[in-house]
Amino acid sequence: MSARPLLDLEYDAAIAVYLCGKSPDVVVCRKSMVREQRAVVEQRVERRLAAILAADVVGYSRLMAADETGTLARFKLLRFDHLEPAVHRHGGRVVGEAGDSLLVEFATASEAVTCAVEMQQKLAELNADLPENRRMQFRIGVKLGRSRRRWRDDSWRWR
Repeated sequence: MSARPLLDLEYDAAIAVYLCGKSPDVVVCRKSMVREQRAVVEQRVERRLAAILAADVVGYSRLMAADETGTLARFKLLRFDHLEPAVHRHGGRVVGEAGDSLLVEFATASEAVTCAVEMQQKLAELNADLPENRRMQFRIGVKLGRSRRRWRDDSWRWR
């Protein structure tokens, strides 16, 4: 004989018995529990208007296949000596990174665009003396929208 699955209310009652040690008179349905949990989470979320700059290297896989060590060293040099200082000069903050890409948050779109232009000009200057197949060029885009900050891990994500 196989055991039958518990119904939602039976499951909630079983959890209440496990947590409280006694059977509740009124079982709170799962939907209201989710609403209550969502309300607690919403209190810990800050929403605001932000400009997000996204930058990634064009042809990164090709560059890595040709010269992995040199590509990594060049990317770190560009990022820490040129890109991040430009971000900080314009009041930005790096909020995410993955391999060859960066996500940067700015208070205004104009600061994000000004920073992107400065970054592209500096990269063009640094790439001028390199052969075409060794140049590290970046695609950069800016989006203005609402962002959410989750308080528990201080990470930003788009809504």
